[in-house]
Amino acid sequence: MEVCSKREELAGKYMKDDANLVTELSKYNDEERKYIVQGVSAILVRNIDLPKNDAVMKSNRKAMDASN
Repeated sequence: MEVCSKREELAGKYMKDDANLVTELSKYNDEERKYIVQGVSAILVRNIDLPKNDAVMKSNRKAMDASN
């Protein structure tokens, strides 16, 4: 599986299934992990939107919590 699809899959799992990012990232070697983290971070930032309702606020919080 190429790095692009890995990072998209991981970001999606995190946002939908509450996957543990640390555990999931530990499955990859250092070189892959570097690119996956960059991609996942960019995807999570794109998931942050103006808080129009509770669902958007919850999604924003989830995406922002990943950086902690």
